[in-house]
Amino acid sequence: MNEGKILVVEDEVVPRRLLVLSLERIGFDVVACEDGPSALETALNEPFDAAVLDIRLPKMHGWDVLARLREDPRTADLPVLVVTAYEGAESQRLSTVTKPDAFLAKPYDVDRLRREVVALVEKSRASRSPGGDQPS
Repeated sequence: MNEGKILVVEDEVVPRRLLVLSLERIGFDVVACEDGPSALETALNEPFDAAVLDIRLPKMHGWDVLARLREDPRTADLPVLVVTAYEGAESQRLSTVTKPDAFLAKPYDVDRLRREVVALVEKSRASRSPGGDQPS
C-alpha cells in the first residue's frame, strides 16, 4: 500500500540511505536529494506529502530551503520535519521564522522519525480532505 510520497533532503550518504530505507519500509515512496538547490527544484516540480529536511546542507542552508518552500504557493503547505544536530539559539530563532511543522534533533530514534512523518502526512491529508481542518 502506498502511504504517500516523501522528500528527504540529507547531504550525508549513510543518514540519507537510512532515512530512505526506513520510510520505504513503512510504505512511503521516497525521493532523496543531497543539497538545497536540488531539493527546491524537486519540491517545486513534484507533489509530496511531506519532507524531511536536514539543516546543514551544501550549496544552500536548510533554513533557506525551508523559507523558499514557504514562500512558493506550490509548497507553502508542505509539511516539513526539520532534522539537525545543531539546536542552538540561531536554530531556534530561524525555526520561529520559517515554521517547520516538526523538529527532531540528531541523533534521532528511527521509530520516532517514522511516527513524526506519519503524523505529518495524516495531518496534511486531513486538512486537504472535504470537512478537514482547512484554514479559512
